[in-house]
Amino acid sequence: MRFKNILNLIRITHWSKNLYIFIPLFFSKELFKIDLIVLIYLFLIFSLAASCVYIFNDINDYKSDKKNKWKKNRPIANGSISIINANIIFFFLLVLLSAVLFVFNSKVLNYIVLAYFVSNLLYTKVFKNIFPVNIIFLVFFYYLRMLVGSLYFGIEISNWLLIFILTSSLILIIGKKIIDQKYKKIKFPSKKTLLNLLVSLAMFQCFFYGIFCLDQETLSKYGENFIYSYFFVIVGTVRYIYIIKRIEITSDQIFLFLNDKILSATILIYLAYLYAIFNLFF
Repeated sequence: MRFKNILNLIRITHWSKNLYIFIPLFFSKELFKIDLIVLIYLFLIFSLAASCVYIFNDINDYKSDKKNKWKKNRPIANGSISIINANIIFFFLLVLLSAVLFVFNSKVLNYIVLAYFVSNLLYTKVFKNIFPVNIIFLVFFYYLRMLVGSLYFGIEISNWLLIFILTSSLILIIGKKIIDQKYKKIKFPSKKTLLNLLVSLAMFQCFFYGIFCLDQETLSKYGENFIYSYFFVIVGTVRYIYIIKRIEITSDQIFLFLNDKILSATILIYLAYLYAIFNLFF
């Protein structure tokens, strides 16, 4: 059992999704004021929880994964990690997660992690192939990540920002479903319907972010220069839709973001611009 296979099993590249934890902190200008160790602990807790869920799902789905053009290369499906070893890794991560939660001693985190596990169990066993209930569950998983940063530090998220982020999550989820649809025989609408839904969500996303930019509370908190960040949101959204529409081979969305230089550059410039506004200009 090679270490590379273990990293693939725990989906270490997907840990990047847990950056959602820091969104409330970033927009409250508190991210760089908090002890780095605390931030690492928070990230580690949800990353371990997510890895446990990924392993559980892979054990549950390994037979169907063998028939999937790209999921057949996952460690359990291709036989590089046995079911027994996968279970051992699962319980090891579960014990490690419990130990970190015990050291952190936070009821808020305990409840959120428990909600994450229970909702994932329901998703995997009951709702995974039922559209659109499965989509609602996936959005909820992103929402739980934001709750970690919001509730633990007692930070309120602007309603318009929350709607924008959840809509962005929906776009990512629908985009993944479009990529997966060609190879997964589950109850999705047609690709055309999903693409239309993706475009509609993109329009709503830009609309909600525009309202957030023009909101008086936002302007008083970040200044008028914040409005110009709207440009990067539009560019990133249009680029993402363009990639999803032209993609032919199914792939991991994490690598999709990393491999497309325009999209990744747009995101980095957007974050750098916001950082400059939050920390240098005001």
